[in-house]
Amino acid sequence: LAKKEIGIGRGTLRENLRAAETTYDIGGRSLKEGLRSAKTSYDIGGRSLKESLRSATEDVSLGREALSSRTGKSITDIRAASGGQRSRSGLAYSGTIAGKERAAERGVWGDYGTQQKELASAMTSARSAFDLGTENLENIMTSAQSTFDLGGERLENMMTGAQSAFDLGGQRLDIAGTRAKNLYDRGISGLELQMKQADLTQDIGQSQFWEGVESDFYTTAGDIWDRT
Repeated sequence: LAKKEIGIGRGTLRENLRAAETTYDIGGRSLKEGLRSAKTSYDIGGRSLKESLRSATEDVSLGREALSSRTGKSITDIRAASGGQRSRSGLAYSGTIAGKERAAERGVWGDYGTQQKELASAMTSARSAFDLGTENLENIMTSAQSTFDLGGERLENMMTGAQSAFDLGGQRLDIAGTRAKNLYDRGISGLELQMKQADLTQDIGQSQFWEGVESDFYTTAGDIWDRT
């Protein structure tokens, strides 16, 4: 019975260790996949942010070039128109024409300044979106790495505990097996001693029986001899 129970105990220990190894393998693959997925998202997100920033930078640059070109053309057109008006009207209206020219130019330069601010604001928004997106990606990656490291540490601790339980359980079963064997051996030795003692007692009993028979025989024979 003890041998059977020890065998069952060893089977249970092996099954527990196998289950721990399976959990370790599955958990490890899951952690690696989680980290790989996070890295993929980080890379894709980073490329997307860089492309958005590049596109915004290019749009702002082209916008500024177009704005400068339009502004320059507008100023040139205003001055050309004013020059034509002055040549046709003479000196009598030159002051009025000059005032209109300056007013028109102020309007053009005002629009230029407004659109420059809009372009600068667009660039600032693009840069902020890039910085915030990069920070979010860094946080996601840091969290994923921490999850991987912590999960790996827990799996290692779990596996170490399972292996220790297996080893310690095996040692205890070995001790139990040794004790059971010793008890069995002592039991057999005691049984053999009891059997030897029983045999000796039987031999002594038989010897005493025959000694008694022999004594009775000689006593009876002596009585008969005396009578004759």
